[in-house]
Amino acid sequence: MRFSEETTRTLNNIVLTLLFSLMWILLLIGVSRVLDLTLGHVKSGYILFFTLPIYGVLYKKVFNLLQKKRVI
Repeated sequence: MRFSEETTRTLNNIVLTLLFSLMWILLLIGVSRVLDLTLGHVKSGYILFFTLPIYGVLYKKVFNLLQKKRVI
């Protein structure tokens, strides 16, 4: 069974988007663990809470850049 080129491209885009999102989540978990180990639980929670919108904006900018370059 062969898929059309458009279907294959759509499936590739979905897989790449999921992988990119998973990578970003793992990066955020890693940053939170490092902050937790260095600053303590409470301080790292405050820092992550107030910097989470920055991570969201960076995610959107990188995602849009990848879409413009036709990677995703």
